[in-house]
Amino acid sequence: MTQTAVQVSTNPPLPGLSAVQQINNALATIATDFAGGADPASLAGPHMTWADIANSLLKRRNAANTAWVTLSDLYPRALQADVNARTNDVRFVTPAGLGGGISINLAANGHLKLPDWEGGLQICWGNPTTSAGGGIAVSFSRAFAQAPFSCVASLNANSGFAINITSSASATTGTFFANNSAGLVANTAFFFIAIGRG
Repeated sequence: MTQTAVQVSTNPPLPGLSAVQQINNALATIATDFAGGADPASLAGPHMTWADIANSLLKRRNAANTAWVTLSDLYPRALQADVNARTNDVRFVTPAGLGGGISINLAANGHLKLPDWEGGLQICWGNPTTSAGGGIAVSFSRAFAQAPFSCVASLNANSGFAINITSSASATTGTFFANNSAGLVANTAFFFIAIGRG
């Protein structure tokens, strides 16, 4: 960091070592601009720049040398909207930007939602048991943006006869029915998976 004056003292006497040190510090400041957490206004002149590391901002002194004008982030970071749009090629992406929009719930009734910049695909799953009468409505652990593209179920139980699972789904709920040739089957355990847009 460089937060030193850009002018060498003219007050004599100025020993050689002190002169060299002041010159080196001034050159370092000129070469890199002001950089640090403390405001270098007392050292600055018109149009000089300051890397304000305390606030991660790049600032320039105004023409009257009375105030700092913020130019940009110190390190131009892509906002989540930039990442989602996938059109900005002049800002860098942080891990937070890459991870923004991901939602994961690794529970028995869980989901995985990819970020919008990867299409926003969402998968929900569960392992419920139908109620007496053979039907059950299951709330997805995360709502879809619309009714899922597909919602299917498979049996999670041994049976001496074939059981069919039928399902329907809204953006928030999957409803499942188990039946066989004799009609509805009560208390039938099954797995389901729903795929759509989160």
